[in-house]
Amino acid sequence: MWSLPGSADVFFHVVAAAPAFLTKVKSGVMSLVVELPILVGLFLLATFAVASAASWSSREVDAAMERAREEIRMDAARTPGKLNVALQDRASGGCPYASLRHQHSRRATKEAAQLARVARLFEETSRELLRSFSSENWSDDAVERLEAVDLSSTALSGYCPLTNVTCDPAKRYRDADGTCNNLQNPAWGSANSCMNRLLPPAYQDGVSSPRVAVDGSPLPNARKISYMVHPNVRNSATNITHMVMQLGQFIDHDFALAPLMADPGEIVDLGSELMKLP
Repeated sequence: MWSLPGSADVFFHVVAAAPAFLTKVKSGVMSLVVELPILVGLFLLATFAVASAASWSSREVDAAMERAREEIRMDAARTPGKLNVALQDRASGGCPYASLRHQHSRRATKEAAQLARVARLFEETSRELLRSFSSENWSDDAVERLEAVDLSSTALSGYCPLTNVTCDPAKRYRDADGTCNNLQNPAWGSANSCMNRLLPPAYQDGVSSPRVAVDGSPLPNARKISYMVHPNVRNSATNITHMVMQLGQFIDHDFALAPLMADPGEIVDLGSELMKLP
């Protein structure tokens, strides 16, 4: 996964401003929704600059990758058990639809699943390298070692490739994968292509952990907040057309169908919680 020269130094050739890039995978038949915090691992490992070569030797990087692989294998072995427990709990009185329908109605493509696995490996390897640098409470200096360099000459470039797209200007309909929407830049905004961030990432640990409140407690569940702010109320509007809803669905699915590596037991069941809401 890395371009390692004959010396013990570690060189990562990553595209400039690589932390500002994310891989966005879209599919009309995707259920394994891969969220941005997972895909960011694709860059976090790839963006170790030459300046960090003094901190990690090639042997240390390889060892970190092997530890990451082992952690992923162990987690995969635990997943079936977690799923069985989750299904049993929901069958005994919970709401099964929150997780079951979510995970089975939008299956990921093979390409999306492969990208998700690669991203997970890079994320875990990044963590392992940072753990070898300091404790879990990584400083900004440690995280800043994940900097931007040229990616083009490494194997990492294959995970966000620049492909040659041939467009037919006379084509009547647009392609579903988003290619050729811009004839001058046909790959812009297309599925399985690199996208540019509007804002820099803001993770609690600098890698992928969600932010916490100022007092250190977890932030409220986003689904619960959405339900409280926008309850499911039937209220037909007379001043807008059905096309407004369709546009909203298009925009929502454009970013909500990004690939997600989610544990089967991690989708929150709000069945009982929603009953308590006013």
